[in-house]
Amino acid sequence: MRKEYPLLSIIIPTYNDATLLEGLLKSIQKQTFQNFEILIIDGNSDDNIKSIVSSYSKSISYFVSETDKGIFDAMNKGVRQAKGQWLYFIGADDRLFDARTLERIFSPENQADTDIIYAKVWNNFKKKAEGEAIVNQKDFIQKNLWHQSMFFKSKVFKKVGLYEIKYKIAADTVFNLKAFCLHHFNWKYLDVIVSSFSGEGISAQRNDTVYHKNQYALYFNCFNQLTKKEIYMALQHHLYVEIKQGKLADAIAEYLKLGFKTGKWKTLTKNSLHFLKLRLYQKRKASKILLTSLG
Repeated sequence: MRKEYPLLSIIIPTYNDATLLEGLLKSIQKQTFQNFEILIIDGNSDDNIKSIVSSYSKSISYFVSETDKGIFDAMNKGVRQAKGQWLYFIGADDRLFDARTLERIFSPENQADTDIIYAKVWNNFKKKAEGEAIVNQKDFIQKNLWHQSMFFKSKVFKKVGLYEIKYKIAADTVFNLKAFCLHHFNWKYLDVIVSSFSGEGISAQRNDTVYHKNQYALYFNCFNQLTKKEIYMALQHHLYVEIKQGKLADAIAEYLKLGFKTGKWKTLTKNSLHFLKLRLYQKRKASKILLTSLG
C-alpha cells in the first residue's frame, strides 16, 4: 500500500499533450520503485487529455486543467501541491529510461545527506547519453543540467523560491544557478540514465529574451568564485545568440566588449564566424523552402 506521504512527487506539466502523455504514464507505472505520487498540471488543453487522465485515475494523485502562464507556472503549481520529500519534473514527451530507473535513484545511500540528485539523460536526437558531474562553478558554466535528470528535496524550493515565470524558457537554468552558487546544498551526481527525451524541445529551438537580457547580472551575481575574465569568457554565448538572431549591430558591440575584457580575439573571431556562417546557411535553406512552396 502506498504511504500517505510518498517519498517522491512526479510533476508533469502538460498542454495539448494527450497523444504523448500515455507513453510517459506507462513508463512510470512499470517502475519497480512505487513510492511516488503523480501530479499532472495541465494548461487548459483542448485535446482529450481528460480522457487519458481518467483512464489512469488510479495512478494519478492530482490533476488540474486551467489556464496558466506557461510551463514554469504549471511546475510551480505542482510544487505547491506536492506531498513528497523529493520532487521530480518530467514532460509528457519524455520517458523514464527503464523499469528500474527510480529504484537506482532512490537507494538509501543516494538519499543520505543529499539535497539534489542529478544524473544523465538519453538524447534521442543525438542518440547518446548526456550529463556529467559538476564540482565547481567553472564546471557549472561549461556543462549542462537537464530537468529530466534532476531530483530536488522539497526544502530546496523553500530556500531558493519557486521558478521565476518571467523566464519563459530558462527559469530552470536560473533556479539551478541560484541553487548551486548562492546556497549550500549537497549535490550528488549519479552515473545513471534517468530519462529519454527528444532533444528538439522548446529550449533547443528558441531563445529566452528575458534571460538573455539579465544574463550578465545573473552571472556576475552568482559566479562569485570565478574571475571577471572567466565570467566574460562564459558570456561568449551571449554574443552568439545575437548573431543567430541577426542582431548584427548588437553582436558587433558584444564582440568588441568581450574582446577588450578577455583579450581572446582569436577565439571570439573564430566562433563568431562559425555562427555567422550557420545563420547564413539557415537563411538560404529557409529561402529555398519558401521558393519551393511557392513554385
